[in-house]
Amino acid sequence: MKLEELFSESRLSVLFGENKSAKLSFFLFALNRFFDDPQITIVSPSNCGRMLERLRIAQSRVSNFSRLHTQLSLYFLKPNRNELKVSHGLELLIKDFEGLFEKTKDKYILFHSFNLFFDIPDRRFIEPTVEAIATLAFKYDKRVFFTCDSESENYKHIAQCLNGHADLIMEIAGGEQSTIKKISISYSIYPVEIYNYLFTLKAGTLSLNVASNDVNLDKEIHLLGDQPIKNVLLLSNSTRIIELHDYLLDGYDGINLKICRNLSEALAALLSRPSLIINHCDDIKEHHNLSQALKENNISTNLIFMVNKKYVREEDRIKASELYNCNQIFDLNFRLIDYILAVETSIDERFYPRVEHQDKSATHCKTSNDLNEYLAELRRQRIFYCVHHFKNMTADPQKLLDILRGGDAFCIGEDLSCWVVCVNSQMEDASVIQKKITSVAVKALLDDSSNLLECTPVKSRVAAV
Repeated sequence: MKLEELFSESRLSVLFGENKSAKLSFFLFALNRFFDDPQITIVSPSNCGRMLERLRIAQSRVSNFSRLHTQLSLYFLKPNRNELKVSHGLELLIKDFEGLFEKTKDKYILFHSFNLFFDIPDRRFIEPTVEAIATLAFKYDKRVFFTCDSESENYKHIAQCLNGHADLIMEIAGGEQSTIKKISISYSIYPVEIYNYLFTLKAGTLSLNVASNDVNLDKEIHLLGDQPIKNVLLLSNSTRIIELHDYLLDGYDGINLKICRNLSEALAALLSRPSLIINHCDDIKEHHNLSQALKENNISTNLIFMVNKKYVREEDRIKASELYNCNQIFDLNFRLIDYILAVETSIDERFYPRVEHQDKSATHCKTSNDLNEYLAELRRQRIFYCVHHFKNMTADPQKLLDILRGGDAFCIGEDLSCWVVCVNSQMEDASVIQKKITSVAVKALLDDSSNLLECTPVKSRVAAV
């Protein structure tokens, strides 16, 4: 079996390695790589602040799976655990684990730094604790993972106990400063196809490669791409704004879009260290609270402020950084292509397709089927558009071809209805489109405008034009 299959089949898996050797990063990486949207519970002896810092470090390394931070449940040993241990014994810990396994819906449970759960006088409790966890994993059908410091005083005792229950035992080699770690499978109850892997941490990107006796990094087999995912955090409770960004960004493989509907959700999501935060709100105080949180957590990111107004003064745009602690500011009537360029610049990623043949004329769709096919192709390319419906369209089609842009399209029906498709446009641009159309068709009346998220297929008989 390959590593992915071993992870899937093994009920208890263990990873031994030196302190700060990226054990947590590897397990989080592997779980996200091998399973779809894994829900993970992490149990740690560390205090909350230290564990969150470890997760921030892992997140900075593991940008390939930026969604993962929203899928973690964290549990910590209490600060007064030593007093409780004296008064109640470590049997109390086993009872707590029983309650955890019973109530959690997460399939994967990770005991991080398992050696720190026990002091030297507690060694006699290691075996019954491991045995209890193994029993609970079987009872509740969980997959359990342990990380353990191979330099700790309890290492030999913990290793002996874990080795007696684990289905998969691995070791990670490579110092804290090393960017290449070797993952070795030392034991498995299942047949092993590949025993050694290289776990590489470079430039905020992780990859897992098959290692051979004569390792040639240029010929390694990459299981994961080496381009880091760009995290974009959108703070908005507007359906229109959310749907727009979902259409523009969510289908792009190199971008992870996280949508937060309030400030509390956004602050919790800062763990992902987003490349860009887009804040759409009408509460300036809330915006400044977000800016302050970024500063306090030493998070360097780009920030776009989409103010809930129809107009922003040009001098305010110029002073966006000074007035609003943001890189750019947009009002609700923003030009879509300008906004897209600002987002692309902020994350250094070109994601939006450019409409081909911009130097050529618009497209005249002769039938409603032709128009619907044209719209389907725009959606396939994820090009945003709006459809404007006009009545009493008496203009010659050639005049429409002359005034519309390349990439736009239109279809005239038998009843002189006309559907005009405008790419890279929003409904707020309807007045501009109306002015263009009435310049060549004085009697044309704008009946309705809708964006692609609201459009239904066009049904009409075609005019004899």
